[in-house]
Amino acid sequence: MTCPDDAQYRLNWIKDIYTPDMTHKYCYPRVFMTTEDTKQVSNLQADIQKCINTFKSNSIMKGFDDAAWDKLQSDLEAYGLPEFLEIHQRYLTAYLDAQA
Repeated sequence: MTCPDDAQYRLNWIKDIYTPDMTHKYCYPRVFMTTEDTKQVSNLQADIQKCINTFKSNSIMKGFDDAAWDKLQSDLEAYGLPEFLEIHQRYLTAYLDAQA
């Protein structure tokens, strides 16, 4: 097989830049969620991601203080981050139990 130069460049870039920092044994596996959980995760993720992106852009432009950080934490909780994490944790636990 041949590998185009641009593809080899990207592979080398990944190997040289990202691979040294890949120190964790686990990455979140591909899991199959129920339709209800998939919809719920999708709905929650839309709001959570928007909240995080807004915070990041405001922080880059203006900086942030403890009050802004605390507001982010309360906003994420209001947008359902605990539920989002609980759903993912449930499927991760089931996956790891099935692997044992």
